[in-house]
Amino acid sequence: MNYYNTIYTIAVMKENGKWYNVRHENDFGWFPCVKQVYDVKLPDPEMFSEWIWTSGDVSDLSHMDDLKIQMATSGFYGCHHEGRCSNPADKPATEMNNLLNNAPASFKGNVVRMNHGIHQYMCTRNNAFTNRSQKGTIIVH
Repeated sequence: MNYYNTIYTIAVMKENGKWYNVRHENDFGWFPCVKQVYDVKLPDPEMFSEWIWTSGDVSDLSHMDDLKIQMATSGFYGCHHEGRCSNPADKPATEMNNLLNNAPASFKGNVVRMNHGIHQYMCTRNNAFTNRSQKGTIIVH
């Protein structure tokens, strides 16, 4: 693979919390390096405070990791651990394709209560940073 004379478009979140599309022309055979800017480790913000309803077959809505697995896989996996649903991520009937090509075309989703704060999200399904940039911000007061 030739890494020289290649143009990459990457998504970068700047200090103001907004996403930007950045073009990087790779004339020298190197890649952009991303490093932690702050010395203080900030806790990861929790977007969801309560899982109220699901279209899936999850038996217990108190496990937020099951909700995150559902959302990250477009409903391909119903839960994280065996025994909580019919298609768990730790013992799947079928492995998910890394490009989500075998994930469902539509996902009926979930109903959740969100925590207060500013939450950023990005959809990697059908995403091309130049013309189909699927990212956003949810502000909860």
